[in-house]
Amino acid sequence: MTPLLTILCITYNHEKYIAEALDSFICQETSFPFEVLIGDDCSTDSTVTIVKQYMQKHNNIRLLQRDKNLGVNKNFYDTASHIKSKYVALCEGDDYWIDSNKLQKQVDFLEKNPNVTLCFHPVNVVDEKGELQYIYPD
Repeated sequence: MTPLLTILCITYNHEKYIAEALDSFICQETSFPFEVLIGDDCSTDSTVTIVKQYMQKHNNIRLLQRDKNLGVNKNFYDTASHIKSKYVALCEGDDYWIDSNKLQKQVDFLEKNPNVTLCFHPVNVVDEKGELQYIYPD
């Protein structure tokens, strides 16, 4: 079955962050099927190992591994070319979501407003210690 939504997540050496990102995807409470599509840009750390551990427990995670480093833009566009769903949510491997209803809220909004093609939410920017630096947009 084709999912209604794909979470597109590009990674490169995100071993310190990818588990938190994946946890925030998996905990999404939705009334529709979704998949997580990871495009790893030839990480040299344990990012791929961590993703594969999650894949063993969650069959809605797919991993695209690169043979060579493509760079951010090419990795993003190539990963995006594998999407077949109606909707796409973006979250890079060093980011995470704090609202377990994020996807449901956004899909509900888009379904009720067919003239709208994009929606987003404020972003909390935190440092490596997890301390809030600022909120964008303010």
